[in-house]
Formats: sequence, structure tokens, C-alpha cells
Amino acid sequence: MLRQVFVNLIGNALKFSSRSPQPRVEVFVESRRGIAAICVRDNGVGFDPAYADRLFGVFQRMHGAEEFPGTGVGLAIVKRIVERHGGVIGVEAAPGRGATFRFTLAGFRPFDQADAVPADAPARTGTVPRTGT
Repeated sequence: MLRQVFVNLIGNALKFSSRSPQPRVEVFVESRRGIAAICVRDNGVGFDPAYADRLFGVFQRMHGAEEFPGTGVGLAIVKRIVERHGGVIGVEAAPGRGATFRFTLAGFRPFDQADAVPADAPARTGTVPRTGT
């Protein structure tokens, strides 16, 4: 089921950033207040955050089907799977500035204090950037 979460979130990020001159999709883990969140960020078309609460409803779309194809159920599926795994999902977005989806899962602890990498540490090739807990 978690594979479907990634398929839907990354698929949306690719779709909605496809018209950007330099499309970028990032998948990473961050720690906020000691809670690890899995994040998918894009630099695509974004949307008005005033409508974010509608985004996870079935058949809810921020953009017309003629502009971006899709059924309008992908994020509803994501929300249901995340909640079934004891997590929550949220989004930050702005028109023309992309979107960042963050979700948690019950018991998800990708790193402990011994694994923590300082936020200002240089990135290592082939690794996911991490922040300390």
C-alpha cells in the first residue's frame, strides 16, 4: 500500500512540474519537532493554499482535466493509506511555486540520534539529505 502512496505523490509531482523550464522533484525525509516526515516536493504549477482542505477529497481537482489529465482520486487514496498506517498528511503550496507533501507514519523512525546529520553538513552523493532529530 505504501508503494501506491509514492506512485501517486511522485506521479503528481512529475505531472504538475512537467511544464516548468527546469522541472525538479525531490523525495526526502525531514524531522520537525522530533517527528520524521517523508516529503515529496516539486517546482510545478502549485495551487492556492486556501483550497488545500479540498485536495484530499475524491474527485477534487485544482486544475482542469484538459490542462492536466487524471481522475481526481489519487490524493484521496494517498490520505486513506497514510491514515491506515497511523499517519497524517499535509501540503504546502503556492500558485506557480510548486507543492510539498509531507506525511508521517506510526512508528517511522528512519534515523536515531547516532545517525543524525547536521543540517549544514555537505550532501553526500547517492544519499538522501537528512536533518537531525
